[in-house]
Amino acid sequence: MAPPPARRNRSWYWLLIVPTVAPLLTPLYNRTTPVLWGMPFFYWYQLGCAVLAIVVIAVVHLATRPRRETSVATSYGMSNGTSYGIRGGMPR
Repeated sequence: MAPPPARRNRSWYWLLIVPTVAPLLTPLYNRTTPVLWGMPFFYWYQLGCAVLAIVVIAVVHLATRPRRETSVATSYGMSNGTSYGIRGGMPR
């Protein structure tokens, strides 16, 4: 009988609220000053929210993905661990 799958820590998903809510707070960034590299605050705040979302989603994904417990050989269907080389042919 196979062991039950490991339970993921779901508290990491709460972190996804930050990049969801940050762009919705328009009164905080509905202005043109300060200017960064000729770009008004409104635009670089939106760009920062996109970068923040990428980082947070990557962190949550890495923290909640299931752990691999199988070897490379078993993931290719070879239960005895025998490797047939790069091309997958039979050994000579």
